[in-house]
Formats: sequence, structure tokens, C-alpha cells
Amino acid sequence: MKPRHLMVAILAFSLFWISSACAQQSAEQLYQAAIYKEEVQGELDQAIKIFEKIVSEYPGSRSVVAKALLRSGLCYEKLGRQEAQKTYQRILREYADQQEVAAEARTRLDALEQAVSLAQPKGMIVRKVQIDSTVWGNAISPDGRYFSYQDEDTGDLAVYDQDFGKKRRLTDTANWKAPVEEYAGDSRWSPDSKQIVYSWYIKDEFSELRVIALDGSKPRILYSNAEKVGYIEPIAWFPDGRKILALLRKKDRTSQIVTVSCADGSIGDLKTLGLLGYPEKSYISLSPDGRYIVYDSKPKDSASNHDIFLLAADGSREIPLVEHPAHEFVLGWGPDGKRILFASDRSGTWDAFLIKITDDGKPQGAPELVKTNIGPVEPIGFTRKGSFYFSLQVSKHDIYTAEIDPQTGKILAPAQKTIERYEGYNTYGDYSPDGKFLAYLSKRGQAWLTPFYYRGGNVLCFLSLETGKDRQLFPEGLELFSTPFWSPDSRFIFVYSSKFDNRRGIYRIDAQTGEVTLVVLIDQNLYPWPKCSLDGKAIYLTRYDGTKDLCQIVVRDLESSLEKEIYRAPSGEIIWEPSRSPDGQWLTFSTNTIDTTSQKFISSLRVIPVTGGEARELYRGSNNIVSQTWTADGRYILFCSQEDGEKNAGSHGWGLRRVSIAGGESQKIGFDGMFWHLSAHPDGRRIAISSYNFSNDNSSGIWAMENFLPDQKP
Repeated sequence: MKPRHLMVAILAFSLFWISSACAQQSAEQLYQAAIYKEEVQGELDQAIKIFEKIVSEYPGSRSVVAKALLRSGLCYEKLGRQEAQKTYQRILREYADQQEVAAEARTRLDALEQAVSLAQPKGMIVRKVQIDSTVWGNAISPDGRYFSYQDEDTGDLAVYDQDFGKKRRLTDTANWKAPVEEYAGDSRWSPDSKQIVYSWYIKDEFSELRVIALDGSKPRILYSNAEKVGYIEPIAWFPDGRKILALLRKKDRTSQIVTVSCADGSIGDLKTLGLLGYPEKSYISLSPDGRYIVYDSKPKDSASNHDIFLLAADGSREIPLVEHPAHEFVLGWGPDGKRILFASDRSGTWDAFLIKITDDGKPQGAPELVKTNIGPVEPIGFTRKGSFYFSLQVSKHDIYTAEIDPQTGKILAPAQKTIERYEGYNTYGDYSPDGKFLAYLSKRGQAWLTPFYYRGGNVLCFLSLETGKDRQLFPEGLELFSTPFWSPDSRFIFVYSSKFDNRRGIYRIDAQTGEVTLVVLIDQNLYPWPKCSLDGKAIYLTRYDGTKDLCQIVVRDLESSLEKEIYRAPSGEIIWEPSRSPDGQWLTFSTNTIDTTSQKFISSLRVIPVTGGEARELYRGSNNIVSQTWTADGRYILFCSQEDGEKNAGSHGWGLRRVSIAGGESQKIGFDGMFWHLSAHPDGRRIAISSYNFSNDNSSGIWAMENFLPDQKP
């Protein structure tokens, strides 16, 4: 280095050191001034203000900032304010490297939590876990310290340390992007809380079972069978750590409860559950001593509800544990080994029950109600101390109607909620072609993330636009159905049934009698957005086969069952929700794809003759298009498009737009929110909007239920 450059470097370093020293001195001086205010003058509020100034203005002085936060917490305690807990939690989350201060914050926080617990009435406590909102715990470690979960940014397996509020990724090879598409799935902790067994998704609908240590050492593949297995889900470790209980879903969609050897990955078959897949699911739990397995499943192939069964871990015997016409779902086996927690909608809401189990694996007495209206929970697991953790993510489904100017497209008045009964549980509003009714789905039980919610059935409802009266239909044999659409003569409703058995298909329901008729059985390669031709003799279907990179729109003759291709998408493109024009001559549909060069998401809205031919693009964007419908005069397409999701996270960045069938620029006409479905009234002035928004009542998140087991000490 040249002498001149060396002098400059030395001067720069000196100035940096001097400025840092001055900043440290200023922070320390302020800290002492705050201590004087606190301890000598007793002006706690003034002391807090000085401590806050240190935190905001001197972030580089970590040791002083950490001490300032600790003293702020002590001041808040003296004032009896709840900010004390938040302050101590912040220290553990952001200043864990300041070990002495962090240790004191941990001690103070524990003391506060114990005081709160003692102040509560004796008995059960249900509390929301204050945790990073990006952490949706998949499993809780037996010691209660860690959550394992899927990192939302990368897809890697990650853990969250509750003691210090720290997140850490254990894997680093996940990739959301095609053609790699590898990421972590379900996970379970070993009995000593030192290892995690987890599913690892790989492209082409295949997953492996892997094991990794908490220290993040290289994972080990425990089980892999790409030819036969679609997905393998870990359930629990056996107490001796030698085997894993797992649910194996084969490529043919049959599911089995199995054991997997931790030594060599060999499989032991225990129970075949039959056809099972999204949206249906079985919950399974292992007794703490490893002798019994409890699971929920349909009692017979024709049933729609789930009962609860107990299976010996060696497969030697099986008994029904809870039999009821309602839906019953396993939540977990209590750590005392004497009781099983389960959820039931027998009262009309999701309630939690305990049932006692004898040493020889038999039910003892009637189930005991523990907690009413627990909600649509996803079990995370029990800790050894008896705390039950679960996640809850509630969504609101409602139907709104608005008046629209047919010429300008402007909304003439604010949208109004159309259905006031069962608010939050109504979706897929669709106007009848004669303009007399609004058909819609109403959910009984609790709303969930999607309209295909598997815990509780759908009810088909008809709102008379003339009288304002509502009528309900419970289609026989159909519980899991969605996407209703009318026949052209307004006599029938077609629905898509998502049941994964031999009745999965499209059904026609008589709007007056409720009579159900099977239209077409379908396989897993059909998307659930069929539409009816103008003469009612055919339906338009979207077929998809990922193994052949094939996505197409076909027209199916209802009498002959013959199909004809109308449109085939280019490689890598997915077709969504066709919509027929009022004159029956055109179809619009949206497509999604990833640009191979820029790796950016691209959506497109297109129109094509119903007889087939060249598709013409009406709109192109970089975000999702969810639903579209024609205006009554056939001149415009109304559609939902995601605008700026990151800038408008509260409403998910969705808006309502329209574009002329003749082409040209699209026009945003209003509404911020997230939508499932649009339907335009034949009068050309009304539109029904089925919204989907996460609840803002602070109920979504991770929760803990404590002190509810009879032997659990508060």
C-alpha cells in the first residue's frame, strides 16, 4: 500500500474508532441518567423514555441497548404494565448474545408468567402462543422448547426456539422452482427432542422419509420408493427410538398405516385405510408406551363421517373407540397414556373431548367435554407436561352483491353482504339464467382455508331474489362438493364432488326435488370447473396430466359420453376456469405459466370459439387470475386479478377488472379483497362476488391448551 493511501486508511480507522467510542460514551451516559431517574428520583415514565431513546438512537451499542431494554422491563413491571413481558421477549429474540442480560430477562419472564398463571382460576387455560407470524408449527418437541416447521421463504425444514425466539433452518437444499421442486413436509420429534423425522417432497408427486439431528448435520434418507409411494407422512417415534409410525399413500391413492425401521428403512404393514387423499384426511396418534395406535377413518366405504378406532401396535386386534353419526377427528394421545383427545362436531360446532382408555386398550365411560367451539384445529402435539399445541387459521367466506353500470363498468353503490345467516361460511354464489335465484354453498361446522373443507359438509342453498326467502338442499350421498353452476333452463345445478372413492365426479342436482344424478365419473386429472353448453347437451371440462405435460379443454357430449378437444395449452401452461358467453358461442379461460427465461409468473386471459380454433389473448399480467364471468350483453369479461400483493397484504392485493371482448386495455372497477367466484346477473346491472378473507379477530395462530388433563397440575 502506498504511504498516502496508508495514512488515509489509518485516519479513516481512527475517525471510526473515535466516533464509535463517542457513541458508546453517549449511550452509557444516557443509560446512567435513566438509572438516576428510575432509582433516585422514582420517575419511571421519564426513565423509560430515556431507555427507549438509547434503543432507537444507538443500535450499534448492543450491550448498552440490551441493558436499557432490561431496565425498561423492570420499570414496566413496577408500573404494572403488560409491556414488561413484550420487552423481555424482545431481549430473548434480538439480544440473546448478551448472555447475562438474556438470562435475567428469561428469569423475569418466567416469574411474570407464573404470576399470571397463579392469578388465573384453577383449571384449564387456553392461550395464544406469542410467536413469529411466519412460523406455523408442524410439530412440538416433547420438552416443549422447539417447533419444527416448513420455512415459508425456501421450503426448508426449520425449527423455532421458544426460549430465545430464534428461527433456524436445518436443511438448505429446498427449491420451490420447477423443475427441481423439493421441500420439507410433515415432521415429528424423537423422544429425546434431539432428532426430527420428516417428509421431503420431490417433483412428480413423490416424497421420501428423512431423519436429521437438531444440530443440523447432514440428513439421512430413511425410506424412498419412487415407483409405488406418492407420499409418506411421519406420525410418531416409538418410545425406544427404533421405529417410526407413518402413513403411507401409494400412487394408486390407497393409504396404509405402517412402521418404518430406523435401522434399515424396512416397512411393516399394520392397517390399510383404503382410498384417501385431499381433501379427506385421517389423523393418527401413538400411545406413549407404543402399544396402541388411535386413528380416525370412515366406518365403511359409503360413509361420509369419520369414527375413531384403536389398533394394537402389533396389528393383532382393532376395536371401534368412538362411534357417532357426527364427524370425529383424533387430536392426540395424552402423555399420561390414559386419555385420548379428539374433536367432534356433534353439537354443531367443533368441540374437544377426552375419552379414557384402560390398560388393555378399551374405552372406559362416555367421552368428557373439555372445550366447546375449539375451531377447525390442526393438531401440533402434546408436550411431556401435558400441554396440547394446535394451530388455528380461520377464514371468512361471504357473498356480496353490487350494482354496476353496464356502460361505464363503474360500481354504483358499495357492495352489500347478501347472505346474513351463517355469516363467514357462504361461498360460490351463482345467479340462475332466468334471474330468479342465487344458488350458493353454505358450510356447516367451521370454515377452513378452502371451499373443499373436509371437516363438515356443504349445503346447497337457493336465495329467491323475488321473495328474499332461502331454501336449503342436502343432496343425498354428496357431502364434499363445490363449484355449482346452473343448467341453461335453470332447472338443475351441476356440482363437482371431491370425494376420493368410486363416486368422485360431476353430479346434476334437481333444484326443486334435490334428486342427484351422476353425470360423469372423473379421475385425478380433471380440474373442478366444468360449464354447461347453451343447449344443455354438453359440458366443457378442463383436463390435466402432469406426467404428459398435457392441459386441455374438452367438450363432452352428455348422451354419448364422447369427448372432443377444443384447446390444448402449450408446454408448461395450466388452464383455469372456463366461462361460456351468453350467446353460447365463446369460451374464456385463464392460464398460468412460468417464463423459462425470466422465471417470472405469467397469467393470461383468453377467448376461443366453443367449436375450437385459435385462442385470442385479452389480458396479460404477472399475477393470478382467479375467476371470470361474462357481462349479460356479452361485450365484456369481468375478472379477479391479483394486483400488488406485497403492497396490499391486508387485502391480498386482489381487485375486480373488466376487459372488452374486442380487446384493448383492462379497467379496474373496484373491490379490494380475495375472491373465489364471480357471477353476473342476466339483467346486466348486478354482480355477485364470493369473497375469501382471513379472519381479523386475532384467532388465527398457534395455541396451547393447558391444565385440562385430570392429573395435570395447574
